[in-house]
Amino acid sequence: IPMFIVFYKDLLSNFDQSLKRLNDYLGIESTEDDLKCVRDHNEGVFHRQHTEDPFAKLKTDEKSWKPKMEIVEKLIQQCVSEGRCLTSGSLKLL
Repeated sequence: IPMFIVFYKDLLSNFDQSLKRLNDYLGIESTEDDLKCVRDHNEGVFHRQHTEDPFAKLKTDEKSWKPKMEIVEKLIQQCVSEGRCLTSGSLKLL
């Protein structure tokens, strides 16, 4: 099954390139005006009100999640190397 994996960090660091790669994967032609429209409206209207850091537990519990993330990274790299999927640019989660 073909798959496109979007990394959040790619959206933050290079939004335009990530969006262009996704559009190419989907076969959607996009103009510079289309990309500008998405850039101008990418925040949306809904924002959660956090009273505490939602990632605090992850920061203190690295021993439990890091090995799982390493497994996922290997699977993504294998998927890309076999030509079964593409990414928004990155190959690493961490």
